Formats: sequence, C-alpha cells, structure tokens
Amino acid sequence: MNKVIKLYCKKKWFYHLAVFKIRFQYLFNKEKALQTYLLVINDIETNIEKYISIKLRR
Repeated sequence: MNKVIKLYCKKKWFYHLAVFKIRFQYLFNKEKALQTYLLVINDIETNIEKYISIKLRR
C-alpha cells in the first residue's frame, strides 16, 4: 500500500516578501538582515501550522 504525503505552503507571498526584504536589507546593513532572517525563521518554527499544511493520502 502506497502512502502519499503532500506539503502545501499556505502563505507563499510571505516567503517571497521575507526573502526580498532580507536581500534588500543585506545590501545596506548585514546585521539587520541577519536579525530579520532570524525573526522569520523563529516565526515559522513557532507557527508552523499557520504556514505549512501536511496532507496524507493512502
């Protein structure tokens, strides 16, 4: 019996905006870009169900 696991990103615009913001900040202030990166990663880790949906089909 095969099982299929699908991961869905619920808020794709959030990822695109965060990556753009971090890259832009990196051009001018590398420390601020690192802080923003850590804030985004921390938010995703604490609210994983808000950003990623996992579906299992049998």
